[in-house]
Amino acid sequence: MRIAIISTYPPKKCGIGIYTKNLVESITKKGHSVEVISFKGYGYGDKYVQPLLDKNRFSSYLKAVRYIKENKFDRVLIQHEHPFYNIFYFPLFVFLLRIAGKKVNINMHTIPPYNNIFRKIIYVLLNTSVMIFASQIIVHTSLAKEKLESNTLLKKKVSVIPIPIAQCNAMPKLSEIDRVNLLCFGFVHYDKGFDVACEAFAGIKRVHLNIVGTIHSDFVKRQTPYFNRIKAYSKKYPNIKVIDRFISEDEKKRLFRESDFVLLPYRFIEQSAVLTDSWAYNKIPICSDIPALKNETEDGKYGVLFESENPVDFKKSVLELMIDKAKQQDILDNIAMLNKERSFDAVALRFVRVLA
Repeated sequence: MRIAIISTYPPKKCGIGIYTKNLVESITKKGHSVEVISFKGYGYGDKYVQPLLDKNRFSSYLKAVRYIKENKFDRVLIQHEHPFYNIFYFPLFVFLLRIAGKKVNINMHTIPPYNNIFRKIIYVLLNTSVMIFASQIIVHTSLAKEKLESNTLLKKKVSVIPIPIAQCNAMPKLSEIDRVNLLCFGFVHYDKGFDVACEAFAGIKRVHLNIVGTIHSDFVKRQTPYFNRIKAYSKKYPNIKVIDRFISEDEKKRLFRESDFVLLPYRFIEQSAVLTDSWAYNKIPICSDIPALKNETEDGKYGVLFESENPVDFKKSVLELMIDKAKQQDILDNIAMLNKERSFDAVALRFVRVLA
């Protein structure tokens, strides 16, 4: 099978690029031919990437349609990343692919929240038009499937493929009884709840908390006061450190490997790459009990839950876990099994079956 993947590959500040790279390599191992049709200006030289698209030039979308037809791709898989596609040209692009006789699969990495009426209108227009034209919609969680299936026009198109886990070859380890390293990782936003972690662990000497991330460029104005509040904790309490810059992949590996637990104190999220990263590095995630995290971690099986926005319960969950070696070992054993079941190589087989 010859597959064209449409993606903003690989963006400089997002996990989707690494996701696409891993998926391409795994599908290729199965004997299929894959090319990534990406956007101009990224400057990456992977031989299977064709930078044909320009977000705001319709002629580039037409060029991509011609390229897909002329090179006789059997299937098109679109990595659906809301901020990067033109809301007028992109649905038409998908429609033209269908007119050209191509089966188009949309891989929905997330279903974004509707923070305000303008975003709601834009997302509804974009999502609905694109998904109506698509042959099939691939989502990564049962919650996302339920949300899409509430729309009768989309009900028969939705398939769930669990989000794959990259294999990082990190050795699992149990935490020390008298000291624990905690990691909050990712773009800083109120919905991520990093302030709850600061409040929970401020001044506790045996707890070292790293908060690693910057504000996404789309939210600088709105989230700067919130981020300043996070930084104020680090200035007041020596056990809290904030690394407010984009970090390299090597530094990311070091930070994950040095941590004992990965914290996800989120107020809201549909799914999280940080959650799968924690599993990839054989780290136990400690998460707020919002539905998306509750469903994935199955409290006590693949992670530990605490009551959302409750710093007292958060602190209790961490301090109890750090001395409970038997519980840590059970969870790490379960994570090791999950890593095998949801490796990119294993999940690639499911993608191939859905695309066939």
